[in-house]
Amino acid sequence: MAMSTEERRLRERDQKREWRKTNREVDRARAKAYYHQNRQACRARQAEYRLEHRDKLNAYCIKWSATQQGRAKKLVRAAAARARKGKLAYALDWQWLVHKLAAGVCEATGLPLVIQRGISPFAPSLDRINPALGYTKENTRVVIYVFNMAKSQFTDSDVERMCVAFLSKRHGNGTTRKHRRHGDNLAPAAGATDGGRALQFR
Repeated sequence: MAMSTEERRLRERDQKREWRKTNREVDRARAKAYYHQNRQACRARQAEYRLEHRDKLNAYCIKWSATQQGRAKKLVRAAAARARKGKLAYALDWQWLVHKLAAGVCEATGLPLVIQRGISPFAPSLDRINPALGYTKENTRVVIYVFNMAKSQFTDSDVERMCVAFLSKRHGNGTTRKHRRHGDNLAPAAGATDGGRALQFR
């Protein structure tokens, strides 16, 4: 019995899918070569598709970023872009970051990470321990977003000084006993200014 046009189309589709599974590297090389030869046409089709399916794609991206793997890929892509822009070293991968996210805690504060849809002050973010260095595994840690915003291009000591002063003022206790005992100065460290410019999130 002869197959209908629809049955033939479905069979060919399944055969192509099976071939791609068993010849993944060859298929990727072909796709990359085709894209480079037809870059403008591919970009035009991609832009048209994104415009036509904007709501669907946005919903998918939001759902995907709420998973550990999705959030890890999103964070490392953003870090790679910042590294290129700032001419910094970059040596991260999303698999390494998934392992970090699985721990579930901020490496600076010990607070639990919140991976969910939308923006949260306790969402995971990537902090360069030494702001002068790049995004390497030795210099990068996973911290909550609000800590990273506060630290910016400064140090943990600067954030601690600010937190102590905030809590002291909030509870009306003045300087805490611990910091009085060690003689710590709660004034900003020398040179810790923004040079008249707005601080930028790293």
